Amino acid sequence: MLIFDTEANDLLDNATKIYIFGWTTDGENVYTSTDPKEFLEVLGQHDMAGAHNCYRYDFPLMEKLLGYKYEGLKVDTLWLSWVLFPKRSKHGLDDWGKDVGIQKVKVDKDQWAEGNYELMKARVTEDVKINWRLWEKQERLLKELYDG
Repeated sequence: MLIFDTEANDLLDNATKIYIFGWTTDGENVYTSTDPKEFLEVLGQHDMAGAHNCYRYDFPLMEKLLGYKYEGLKVDTLWLSWVLFPKRSKHGLDDWGKDVGIQKVKVDKDQWAEGNYELMKARVTEDVKINWRLWEKQERLLKELYDG
């Protein structure tokens, strides 16, 4: 499983540039790249990939800006959070980060437009780490539900 995140200059409707991609396959090593070709090559090598809100943001963003349509199994950890933890009041990575002990990097509204590389790299890296921990929790629960 590849867990990834993208950071762009705006929300989907207004985004014109992806600043950085981040990903992990083991939860320990997080890789980043500003080169879409490099990331898409890595993504294309995995038949299962997921991100938080990837159905409504990351995958449509890649299709819109890069013309890339992922053909593998898409796992949206936000949607899984809604289904697996219905009593939870908040499902964002910021709140999940608090639960798993990883602080989400804050980006002020005016900082999105400038795309500070170090800030975006820190943001995407920590989001990938949080999301990996969330995915581990979700995967365990899914195995209990369906294998158990």
